[in-house]
Amino acid sequence: NTEQMMALCRDAGHTLLEEPAGADAVVINTCGFIDSAKEEAIDTILSVAELKSAGQVGKILVTGCLTQRYQQEILDELPEVDG
Repeated sequence: NTEQMMALCRDAGHTLLEEPAGADAVVINTCGFIDSAKEEAIDTILSVAELKSAGQVGKILVTGCLTQRYQQEILDELPEVDG
């Protein structure tokens, strides 16, 4: 769950940003079951990938159901994703 991940990051001393630009890493938590949620996740990954290409974001980390169901496809088709 996203709130739990955010709490763990905060507890580990990481600073959470409202927007991805300027982040050392962006964690995108996804859903892989609802079509509209899958589309939203891919759109978010592509938007953050543009920021990464422009040097405004460090790493892109994708988690959640989408990665569990489509891990190899994500790695093959979205090389900007670091993990």
